[in-house]
Amino acid sequence: MFIPGFVDSQKSQLSKFEYQYPFPQQLEEAMNDEGYVVVRLVISGTSKNHADRLNGRILCSKAKINRIKTYFNLGNNIIDNNNYTYEVSAWEGDHHIIAIWLDEVSERSQVICKINNARVRINLKDLLPNNEYEHQGDTFIVKANLLFHHEVGSINPADIKIRTDRDNYRFLIMADPQGGDPNIEDHGSNCRMKIHNAFIEESIMTANALSPEPAFTLVLGDFTDYQGEEENFRQMIRFFEKLNSPLLLEIGNHESRYRAEFTPAYNMSELKNYFAAQKEVNGLEKLVYSFDLGQWHFIVWPDPLRNNFWETRPHYFDWLERDLEKNSNKPTFFFQHVPMHPIGINPLVSYVNPIHINRLLFDILSKHGNVKYVFSGHVHIPIKSSLKTAVTYAGMHMINLPPAGYRPRAFGEEDLYGGPCQGMCIVDVREDKAEVVFKTVTHEVFKYPSSFNEYTGEKDPLWFKNKWEFIPEERVVNGNFKNGLKGWMRNFVYTEDENPSNLCEIRKAPGDTGNALYMYMAKRDYDKPGQDRLPQTLNQLTQVIWAPENGIPVIHFKYMVDKDHFNPESWNGGFIWIEGYCQNHLLLNHVYSVGKLHRSVGASYGFRQFTYYSYFDIYDGSEGWNDVMLNLKSDYEKLNKDIAYHDLHIDKIALSFGTWTINKGYKQSAGIYFKDVELEQIESGSAQPSQLNNRECGFLAEEKIWNRGTSNVAGEHQYVTQEEVYPF
Repeated sequence: MFIPGFVDSQKSQLSKFEYQYPFPQQLEEAMNDEGYVVVRLVISGTSKNHADRLNGRILCSKAKINRIKTYFNLGNNIIDNNNYTYEVSAWEGDHHIIAIWLDEVSERSQVICKINNARVRINLKDLLPNNEYEHQGDTFIVKANLLFHHEVGSINPADIKIRTDRDNYRFLIMADPQGGDPNIEDHGSNCRMKIHNAFIEESIMTANALSPEPAFTLVLGDFTDYQGEEENFRQMIRFFEKLNSPLLLEIGNHESRYRAEFTPAYNMSELKNYFAAQKEVNGLEKLVYSFDLGQWHFIVWPDPLRNNFWETRPHYFDWLERDLEKNSNKPTFFFQHVPMHPIGINPLVSYVNPIHINRLLFDILSKHGNVKYVFSGHVHIPIKSSLKTAVTYAGMHMINLPPAGYRPRAFGEEDLYGGPCQGMCIVDVREDKAEVVFKTVTHEVFKYPSSFNEYTGEKDPLWFKNKWEFIPEERVVNGNFKNGLKGWMRNFVYTEDENPSNLCEIRKAPGDTGNALYMYMAKRDYDKPGQDRLPQTLNQLTQVIWAPENGIPVIHFKYMVDKDHFNPESWNGGFIWIEGYCQNHLLLNHVYSVGKLHRSVGASYGFRQFTYYSYFDIYDGSEGWNDVMLNLKSDYEKLNKDIAYHDLHIDKIALSFGTWTINKGYKQSAGIYFKDVELEQIESGSAQPSQLNNRECGFLAEEKIWNRGTSNVAGEHQYVTQEEVYPF
């Protein structure tokens, strides 16, 4: 008999992982817990004309539609989930995902997709067991597949030896153990796995010494390091077989290949090692699951951060909605690997779920008021920073937890004490109340308060909306900064208690009587071994403005470098980032650099067509105020000969000022003043090329662009320069 928490060590070393997802062979086997068969439609535009539309309706034959839901609906689209009609963009790159719940299905059942003048018929029986139907029209492609449910649903905690007869109990959360077998082929993680493994063993020993014993332990994603290799799962099972409590797993971003794809159709092969390991650990084969314990409800949510994972699994959100509604009278814990709330350091903007996923989760979780705690990992956050970034949103206490194995990232300040922060979160449940503490492997205990700073979308609009979703201003608002930062939006940036490494504030303009925006960024302090230290680009201030319909948009501003905090030879600098959108498509992506520049000043995750950066130089070494005029049309057409600027039909411009730093080395910093920002419309005949101090601007030299990847050095993520020079 299998007993969770006591895996046979000989078996765990000798048996081979063999797992095959049980794809349904009959339509009856494809039904969800309500008895419905769910079809996923993807209508993709293929037109080169941004104005082309797709009009139609969803029908069915020999079945009944119970409900239709659309997911990740981005852009100027109208979809009526009650009448099953739609009018959506036919533009190339736009994807419209529709899930259809069908009742009374049979082998003769069809879904009919009326689209413009076409009628696409999809036979449900042809979608078994894992086939994908595809039909190509003149300006669209329709794809269809069935959505399956084996990995989704409620579990009985008693089945995995969790006691269910108590209202008072404790449970443990271990975030990011991220260990494995350091003896397999060297892939850059071997050194860090040795370090993680030592802390994992200490965390397990600490957990086993707790009194009272926990009812269970949940690993909050990144059970293994690297890319979900069987050897790493095997090693982690050997570690956790020594744990005295039943073990639950949640999937993070290190349990599958970095380049894993979840298409075509319902691809589960990328997760076979995770499922096999989970089945061996506790008998489950779940990605999304819930259970009750005492008066509380528990929901475990997946976060693999892989291409097309959410797009191919929209029914997970429907299940989550229904599960929360059914348990609306129970206080609920929600567990996810990747935080929904902002943390304020790179790469915790780029390597997270895209905005539309977070926004959907916020909406679902806050609907009934029953979700009381949201726990996340992924960040490898120190204890002090965990306490500082915890927030309350719509009554939900959101806590990002320090890791059980991984060493912390650099947040620029000393932690609450000098020892390691690895350990576990202990949640003590007393009927409908909960108390949360964190205990380290060196036995320090830190208590989380019962409430945190209130967090709203108004406080951090760029976390809840894509830039193209904002209603643009007619002109630059408060471009002279007379009214402080009114009209501008700032990214959330983690702020140290002393000597903050990021400033975004209004100061008196040097040598002038007016105001100026001062942006400053320095290498974060507390430069200690054992902390991942990556470049920082988050210190940005943004405004979204209507683009002129016919004329040429020209942007004017002035800037001055802070001589005490600016070295053009260092890997730091300032930038003006201009994005041009037509609807939800980014078609113009220019970065104008003051000094050297990071290759990517924005997030890399999102649901939009990506346009690569173009880099321009607006620094000539001049002291004092520099006059800049940027002609977006001229700069675009220097690089793009095939499509004219006006053929892009850009309708909004996102203008961002920012600073960045490599975040390592000696006395690295960049400080810059900006003022007198305005956007004007110029007639074609009178427009001049972009200019700096009345001289034409050029492209940024390749050697001034930081374009290097990460390395694992002594167990840390680092960007390694060719040489490090410290002027002692």
